[in-house]
Amino acid sequence: MWKRYNLAGRFKNLDGDDLYNLRGGVVHKGHFDHPKSKFGRIMFIGPESLIKHHDVIITIRPGVRFGDRDASELRLSGNILLLDVVLFCQTIMAAAREWAIGKTTDIFVQRNLQNLVRYRPEGLPPFSVGVPTIA
Repeated sequence: MWKRYNLAGRFKNLDGDDLYNLRGGVVHKGHFDHPKSKFGRIMFIGPESLIKHHDVIITIRPGVRFGDRDASELRLSGNILLLDVVLFCQTIMAAAREWAIGKTTDIFVQRNLQNLVRYRPEGLPPFSVGVPTIA
C-alpha cells in the first residue's frame, strides 16, 4: 500500500508490485529474483559504472552470447532491469522523507518513529554504547 501511494511515478519501469517483489526476494531469499517478477533479472549498477541510466530495460533474446557463454548459462533471459543503485536509494529515501513530513501530525506515526531503524552515531544503550549502530 505504501509503495503505491508514495512511489507511484518515480520509476519509469518499476511499479509498486515490482518493488514489493524486489523486497520480498531480498528479504526471503537473499537475491533480487522473485517468481512473480516481470523481469528475468534485476541488476543494480554502481556509481563507478560508465552506464548512467537510472531505470532501463534490456531484452535478452535466446541464443545471445556473452563472450564464450550463452545468456542462459548466466541466468540472463527476457527483460533485464538495470537500476543505478545511488539514484534508486535516493528515490526511495526522498519518498520516505516526504511521507514522514506529511505525517508530522499523525499521532500513531509520531509515537512509533522513536522505534524506527536508523543510524545512531552514539549507539543504542544499553546494547551498544559509544559505537555507531544501525538499529
